[in-house]
Amino acid sequence: MGQIGNILKQKLPYIFFSLCALFLSYKRIQLDEKDYPFIQSDAQIKLYQTANYSQYGLWNHKCLYPGREIDPDFQFFPFDYPWAISGNGGSLKEDCYFQYPSYFSYLTLPVYRYLGLHGLNWFSFLFYVFASLLILIHLKYLTRLQNPIFLSFLVFLSLSGYPIYSGYEYSETTVGVFLFLLLFLLLTQEQNSLVSKDEANTPVSPQYRILSFLAGFFVSLAPFLRSELFIYLFFYVAISLVLSKQNVLILFRKNRGLVFGLLAGLTFFAIWNFIEFGHIFGVRGRLSLADMGEKTVVDRLFLVKDFFLGNQHKVGWIRSASVLLIIIITLLFLSRKHLKENAHLLILPISGMISLLTISILSPYNPGGLFAGLRFTDLSFYMFIVTIGQLLAFVESKEPLLWKNKLLLSVLVFFLILQTFLQIRILKKFFPLLDTVRNAQVELLKRWEVGGNLPVLHKNLFDGILISTSYLTQFHFLVLAESDAKKIQSLLAKEKISGFHLIWYDGEKPYDRNFSRKMYDEKINNKYDFPEVEYKLTKDDSKYGYRLQQFSLK
Repeated sequence: MGQIGNILKQKLPYIFFSLCALFLSYKRIQLDEKDYPFIQSDAQIKLYQTANYSQYGLWNHKCLYPGREIDPDFQFFPFDYPWAISGNGGSLKEDCYFQYPSYFSYLTLPVYRYLGLHGLNWFSFLFYVFASLLILIHLKYLTRLQNPIFLSFLVFLSLSGYPIYSGYEYSETTVGVFLFLLLFLLLTQEQNSLVSKDEANTPVSPQYRILSFLAGFFVSLAPFLRSELFIYLFFYVAISLVLSKQNVLILFRKNRGLVFGLLAGLTFFAIWNFIEFGHIFGVRGRLSLADMGEKTVVDRLFLVKDFFLGNQHKVGWIRSASVLLIIIITLLFLSRKHLKENAHLLILPISGMISLLTISILSPYNPGGLFAGLRFTDLSFYMFIVTIGQLLAFVESKEPLLWKNKLLLSVLVFFLILQTFLQIRILKKFFPLLDTVRNAQVELLKRWEVGGNLPVLHKNLFDGILISTSYLTQFHFLVLAESDAKKIQSLLAKEKISGFHLIWYDGEKPYDRNFSRKMYDEKINNKYDFPEVEYKLTKDDSKYGYRLQQFSLK
């Protein structure tokens, strides 16, 4: 029994990981009904991009708009800034682009074609799970953290932290973060090996250089998926040069294949973007850079405040992850005598924190409820988890702790339990929120099927976040004013369309500083009485805070 107990103890982190991954997979399955995969908000725009490439080819970057059969001038196109923009400042009819990176659609195009809509969600979800598995393997076999209890804690924290929001979206975030996490862990391990002088002159085979070149080239795609990853790359390299300057040349010689592959990939993808979209960062990068200059100091201060402290709709970073910093500081204190010769252990936490602060200040957006606004800093969260594991292994390997350090270790365990408790509390809000949004989306999609996939009219821009997969099979139009409502009815009647659905949020939308007051008044919280010109109201209902109406041709 003792031997079985020891085996189970050593396998505990993997058992814990498997149980957590199974539970999260079960929740993923729950969210995706057979005919209604859970794709909404930003994820639906990425779906439309992928569908467009599948239908029209990899070089057709224009907006997919089924409704152009009735509205060829894009006057009632259901999406606008920030989802769709004009490429060269002209009209959407001439030059409409969805803003998300084309590379992500290219990556998921085979999944879309062969596994369908449900496969897209699982693609992003699996990269989210793989990130935690990568951390577990790194900490156990490379960092050699032996304590299975600590490993199990870190597995749970990595799987249940705020990056989980990205894990349940069809999102490029999980892919980009996984690739850069892989890069940073490889480089961190190399720096760790160079502390042992015996490793410094280890010969490198040609095969390794070729493989590392290809790995560097592929990893270079990450910042073109998520532009904030350029910030992480810059600060990781800068902090590495400062803290490990005596090993930089050795590190470069051993990993020049990786470095050259990374530089070649960055150059290639930047040139591709410039040729296709007129900007090295693509449509999204150009849009983000432009928005950065338009925010006032007051707006930026409010966004930073909401990022760290949250508000009535958002959970701030301090509540979500600040305890991790306390744990890191405690471990740094425990290992303070040995840090001088092991300065490489500071690279991940310092570059992760500086990147987080920089992104929170520079980012022109902080959208979404709960902890959605933290997703730009998912990589920092993982960097802090890895740092805790590395420092725990470092402390574990040193001489027996004095009694006062054992007291500090007890404090450390308390903070690990506290962070676990905080993340569980947030998850208790997260999954019910997903269920509520999913139920509203499915209800709307089923309502819109009544009458044989009639066109759907939206009175407000942000009512379109629940359009989801129906965009691929139904016409959707945005009618922001009474004059628009009259004109679209005329166009529909001319085509002898028997009716349409009308939807709007039946309440006051709270003002969000992510958008201008003008946009809020004209497109988000605009109100008017819908006129019955060519069509008459036949059904009127309210559900999940939305007003749902159906009109028939007079």
